[in-house]
Amino acid sequence: KADLSKKKNQVEAAIDFVRRVLELYRKYVRIIDHCFSTDPLFQGSMDKAMTEVVNLDAGKFKFPRLLSFYADYLLKGKMKDVEDSKMDQVLDDIVHIFAYFQ
Repeated sequence: KADLSKKKNQVEAAIDFVRRVLELYRKYVRIIDHCFSTDPLFQGSMDKAMTEVVNLDAGKFKFPRLLSFYADYLLKGKMKDVEDSKMDQVLDDIVHIFAYFQ
């Protein structure tokens, strides 16, 4: 029973980690779009930073695996806090993040 609880906590931590990275991505995309009119210099800097972040070790699993796990949970409807109206945006963000993997 303790092992099951530990796994559940690990799953929740992984989902929270990916959710936070996606929130940061959205935040900086909005800033670059609205404040800097999608200036290529700022966009390139963000692309470079995101590439660095998503390719770092994220503990036991690498970020691509965590993101795949997150997408799987999302598509199977296991995350109740994502509204259907926001589903397309979240999936678009996931696809954009996949582009940063090396």
